[in-house]
Amino acid sequence: MLIFVLLIHLLFLGLVFFTALSIGRHGGFDWISQKSFLRIGLVGIGLLSMVIVSAISVMVRFTDTSGPAMLESLIKIAPTIIFIVVIGAGFILNNEMLRSSIPIVLYKIPLALVSFLCLAGLAYGGISAAATGSVGLEDSTRQYENAPSIKASRISEIEEADINENFTRILGFTGGLYPIDVREKAAAKIKTHSDYQNELIKLLKSDNPIDALGFLSLSEVDDKTLFPEAVNTGILNTAAWIRHSIQGTSPSEFYTDRYSVEVASALKTADKYEEMGIDFLPAVKELRDALDEPFGGKKVNYDCSPGLEEWIKNHS
Repeated sequence: MLIFVLLIHLLFLGLVFFTALSIGRHGGFDWISQKSFLRIGLVGIGLLSMVIVSAISVMVRFTDTSGPAMLESLIKIAPTIIFIVVIGAGFILNNEMLRSSIPIVLYKIPLALVSFLCLAGLAYGGISAAATGSVGLEDSTRQYENAPSIKASRISEIEEADINENFTRILGFTGGLYPIDVREKAAAKIKTHSDYQNELIKLLKSDNPIDALGFLSLSEVDDKTLFPEAVNTGILNTAAWIRHSIQGTSPSEFYTDRYSVEVASALKTADKYEEMGIDFLPAVKELRDALDEPFGGKKVNYDCSPGLEEWIKNHS
């Protein structure tokens, strides 16, 4: 679907480009500037930015990306507005008789405004991406989740959720990346499930134990004796999950703080249950070895590696 969206927008860009050439030859863009190089540059940048924003907006709707309600609303209507403005203004500008009879503000202002907003949006996105790269994946996620509107949205979702239908979804909000009020609200909701402890054990024994360990690392359960063996299995499964994740990670998604939250959850949970007859050392060693899975043909030094090595040293 994403490839189809991209192809449609490339086709649209081609049509817009040839239409712009026709408009330019007939003086349709003379109102922008008397200097041809400046006029061509502004038209090209403006149209390209609008098509890029439209493509990104459509593609985002086919992914799991979420954000503030206002931003999501803008993303939904952006392609429609862009297509209406570009096609409408293009029709007017390409028709000399129509262009001369319609006030210039009816097409000049919409084109200029939408172009400016699209350029501003792309600039903001680029700056945000650069900032994300500098602060790391974990810190940027925490900053996002601590935004008042996002916290309110998470809490509202937790309160309205049917725990029997959305157990795994709500469990995800109990992890260390979320603000404490969101975590506590989610943990309380999890415990309203009539069999939440066995649900946690099932997840620990599955191929995706991350959220279960996140819950156990920060929240208490009714019967701790049910969990030691499952926690050990969960740590081993986390190691396998990390190996699989590294294999599927593209270079653009790489951060040295990747897996810090997952490793911290595993170690905190092991510390909470280490006096209950299970030796977690072999499982934690396997977790450390998983970080040596080659990424791009070489091993990577993750931020969480020293903490793992210190834990192993103290328990050997």
